[in-house]
Amino acid sequence: DRLQPGQRLEVGTSGKTIARCLTIDGHKIIFDDGSWLMIRPSGTEPKVRFYVEGRSEEDKHALFAAAQRLLAECGVLEEG
Repeated sequence: DRLQPGQRLEVGTSGKTIARCLTIDGHKIIFDDGSWLMIRPSGTEPKVRFYVEGRSEEDKHALFAAAQRLLAECGVLEEG
């Protein structure tokens, strides 16, 4: 699995190093700069939800795009 601590994930124009991965109630990827993204199934609807927290608005948008890309790679979301 490529989402392991120490691995880099493409976020924005560069990448971020994964510091921790938590798998309680979904997958939360915490990066070494304190930013994170979480992907989890909805508890009430047949949907997948994702949340991001970045160090700036630009960072949040890049994390959002990275989460969409991960979901597309898993076949859960169509890119575009």
